[in-house]
Order: sequence, then C-alpha cells, then structure tokens
Amino acid sequence: MQQVIPLESDSSSLPRRLTARDDVGPSGELDGLDTVVSDVVRVDWVPPVERFGWADRLDRLSGAEWRRRAWHFAPGLLPWISCLVPHEDPLSLLYRASAVVVIGVLFIAAVLEFRKFRRRTDESRIGPIVGYTIPAFTLFLLFPAHVELALVTLAIVAYGDGTATLVGRLFGERPLPWNPAKSWAGTIAFVLVAAPLASLAYWGEAQPEVSWSVAWVCGVTATLMAALAESLPSRWNDNFRVGAAAAASVVATHAMLVGLA
Repeated sequence: MQQVIPLESDSSSLPRRLTARDDVGPSGELDGLDTVVSDVVRVDWVPPVERFGWADRLDRLSGAEWRRRAWHFAPGLLPWISCLVPHEDPLSLLYRASAVVVIGVLFIAAVLEFRKFRRRTDESRIGPIVGYTIPAFTLFLLFPAHVELALVTLAIVAYGDGTATLVGRLFGERPLPWNPAKSWAGTIAFVLVAAPLASLAYWGEAQPEVSWSVAWVCGVTATLMAALAESLPSRWNDNFRVGAAAAASVVATHAMLVGLA
C-alpha cells in the first residue's frame, strides 16, 4: 500500500529521491522506508499557509517608504489650515501670494529631501513631486473664488493616494483583476479615507456655505474617479493622473450643482 506524504515547499527533509515499499502499520503510520527500490511513493506538495503578523507586515515598508508616506500626507494639512484662517472670497492677492510661497517652500523641500525617500536610485525626483503639485495648484490659480476645488483635489491626492499605497503594501494580498500591481485593499482604503475628508474640506471652505449633501456629492464623485484612475495600469507615477481625475471631477460636479460664477 502506498503512503501519501505531504511536504511543504520549504521542507528541509525533502529527499532527492523517494522510492520504497511502505507498509502502513496498525497505528496508521509508516513502519519505515526500505532502501531497496520497489514502488514509487507519491509525494503531494502542500503549499504552506501564510500567516502574517503585524511585524511581518510592517517589515514590508522600508524606512524610506515610511518617510515617503509622511511627505505624501503632509500637504493634506493645508485644507484644514485654510478652513481655520479667516480670508476673503474670492481670495485676496495677499492670501494667494502667501499660499504660493507656502507651496513653493514645500516643493523645494521635497525636491531637496527626495533622495531620502526615493524607492530606487534611478527614480526621477521631479516627476512625482510635479505630478502631485500641478492639479491642485492649477485649480487654485484658475478658480480663486472657489478654492474648495483645489483643496478637495489636494485632500484626495494626499489622503486617498497616500492611504492606498500604505494599505496596499501592508494588506494587498488580493490584486485587482485589471491591474495585478494594485490591490482591492488599497483601492477600498483610498475611497474610505479620501471620500469623507475631501467632502469635509469642500464643506469647510465653500463660500457661501453649501449643504453637506452637496459637499458629499462633490467629494465622493471626485474620490471615486480618482480611485479608478489610481487603479489603472501605468509605468509612470500615479500622482498626476490621480490629481487630474479628482480635479476634473470636482470641477464638473461643482459646476452642475453650484455653478462657477
């Protein structure tokens, strides 16, 4: 009678050759392996069950990646600062000049510090940072009377895209069908985090005050479009396409519900 021997892939006891006549004893276990070749014993490979603890998951992110996440989230503070600082609507020239200086300082600091959080040595320092900045900054310049549009875009890039990468790297065992490089965990986290924060940024900044329902529609619509853009396959850094999708969506939704006058 042949005995089926399950072996895990990393088993150090896997012999070079398994050939023996193995009789099962009364206990149901192998009595022993004969050295004389007779019957071939079938070996079934049983894949090991992967169980990841928190330590194992956290090890997936290097120190450089943690620093990158911190830099990615940091500009997300600007929408809340803008909501708390009193300002005119449309924005005064002084306020716009001050905002440009702040954005410029953050941009230069990110460029100078990029080598500390780049993922590989040949990664361009300009592409990810410019892609992050352009969509929100463009809306800031084009719509000074509706700065909430820029703040929604910034919140989505900062919190949505930043969270998607973080959660995807920690819990991304199930890839998306259309893009194996992205995960369901990352995409779901993108929406769950960015949608309420983008809506809150819109509602807190909108002048005159708008209803929460309008803010929610604008924030959620922009978030869903940006999450879809983030999930698409691409060889390039996704900061720009996430921001561009969020910007286009929130402008269109705002124009339909509130108007751009």
